[in-house]
Parts: sequence; C-alpha cells; structure tokens
Amino acid sequence: MKSQLANFEKQLSKHTLEHTLELIQEGKLTAYYLRGPEGGRMMSTLIVFTPEGIVLQGDLTPERNGSVSSMGYGLNWFAGTLSDTYLCEKFLTKRFVLELAIDQLSDPVKNYYCDVEGEDLEALKALAEELKSGDHGPEWLYEELSELGQGYVDDGIPGWGYDPNQAAWLVAIQRRFSALYHEQAARTQQVADAIIESATVSAATT
Repeated sequence: MKSQLANFEKQLSKHTLEHTLELIQEGKLTAYYLRGPEGGRMMSTLIVFTPEGIVLQGDLTPERNGSVSSMGYGLNWFAGTLSDTYLCEKFLTKRFVLELAIDQLSDPVKNYYCDVEGEDLEALKALAEELKSGDHGPEWLYEELSELGQGYVDDGIPGWGYDPNQAAWLVAIQRRFSALYHEQAARTQQVADAIIESATVSAATT
C-alpha cells in the first residue's frame, strides 16, 4: 500500500538515525503517581521527571494520550508556584477553540478588540451567534472578519488559544502535586529534625 504521506519515503531517507539506546534506571528518573480517590488507575496521573523534561501519563491527563513538557523543565519547577498561562505554554499547543471564539466575539471590546463600535461591533456579535450553530470553523471566521476589514485578522483571529478543559486539568494536576509534594517534604524534614534532636540529647547524656 502506497504511503498516504506526501514525499514520506524521500523525507525518511533524510532522517536516518545513528543513535544508541540507553536504559535509564533510578538516579536519572523520578516518578510520582498522583492517585485518584479510589487509589487505583482511574482518575490517576503518573508524573515522570526525566533528564529532558516532564511526562504526564495515565487515566487523568490534559491530552488524551498524555502530555510532555518543553525540554529542560523538572521536579523543582513543576513543584513551584506557576501561573496558569506559563504552565500551559510548556505543555499544551494553542489551537482554534470554538467556545473561546464565541466568548471573545460576544463581548469583543472587553475580550479581544479594544477599539470597535457601531456597525462593526454588532457584526462581530452576530458572528458569535453564527458560531454557536457549530457549523463553522476558523477558515469561515477568517473570511468573515476579512470582509469587515483586514485589521480584524492582522493579529490572528479570535478563538486561538488553549483548550479550556485541557488547561483546567493541567493546572489542577500541577497544583495538587505541588501541595502534596511540599507536605511530604515538610513531614520528611520534621522526622529528620526529630532524629537529629534525639541523637543530640542522647550524646549529651552519655
């Protein structure tokens, strides 16, 4: 069967790898299972910290097949205090989100276009109503906005962003992980302090 990918064989010939395969064991990988209420796989996330980045896998992940961070991010970063946008930038890909486009065009002055009024304002709101039918996508919206004026598409079109559901799950996972990680670290430190204190008292009385 001929490949349905354009110029695939030609491109493949340019991508011959001379890499070797290394088995990475403990010492280079750190993994945590963020388990759901039932303690099993359902609604749980496996978080793996590798030398190249962070991998999210399991039943509960932002993307259907899991998510991988940009290169260079690790445990200390993921356990820190991160803004929603900053976190999403490192894990998710922006795309056209219908619900976001409808929201931005329903109140364009507040949510997207700063300087618009009169007939154009009403036309933008009408586009939001048209999008609610679910029959239109980004190409249609681009054409409609272009007819209103080139200025409405110079910086892209409304609706280009992160899927709100995926973003919400990602943020929820990171925040819960961060809270539990620091709770465990605090308990570990308390135990270590108690051992040191006990040893000091013991040494002083002998």
